[in-house]
Amino acid sequence: MTNTIIMQDDLPENTDDWTILHRNGNAPHLPFFRLNEGCEIDINDYHAIARVSGPAVKGGHLLYRITNTVDGSGWSRDYAGSHDDPHWGAWEMEVADLHIDANGKEWGHRSSMPADIYVDNNTKQAWIVCGVGWAWIGEVELEYGEEWTLSKDPRHSE
Repeated sequence: MTNTIIMQDDLPENTDDWTILHRNGNAPHLPFFRLNEGCEIDINDYHAIARVSGPAVKGGHLLYRITNTVDGSGWSRDYAGSHDDPHWGAWEMEVADLHIDANGKEWGHRSSMPADIYVDNNTKQAWIVCGVGWAWIGEVELEYGEEWTLSKDPRHSE
C-alpha cells in the first residue's frame, strides 16, 4: 500500500496508544532529506517493533525519546514492560523479539530515526518521522488482522 506525505508539525494530542514501525532492512534506501510533501511511502516496507501506551505518551510525547538512545543505549531492553516515572508519568512498552546472532549475542532494536512510522492504534492514522518534526501519511491498512503483529526485521528470519 502506498501513502503520500503531508507535512505536519506535531503528532495528534488525543491518543495514548502507538505502534512503532521500522523500515525493513531489505527495503530500498529512503534518505530523510527525500521525505517531502508528495513523497510516496510503501507501508509493506515496514515491520512493527514496539507498541507503547499510557498517559506519558499521550499525543506522542516521549515516543521519540524512549525509542532512542537519548538516555543511554539499550532502549528496547531497558524500556520494555511497565513504567511509572515521577517526571514523565506511566507508560507500558511491548517490544518485538530481539535478534540473537550465531554467537549467542542479543542485539537490541535500532533507535528511531527519520523514515520510521508511528501509528495511532485508536484511529489507524500514521505519521512518519522527518528530519525535524512529523508528516502525516494517512490511515494504514493492517495486514495482520486488527493490529500490527510485532516482528523482527525480515533480515533476521531463520
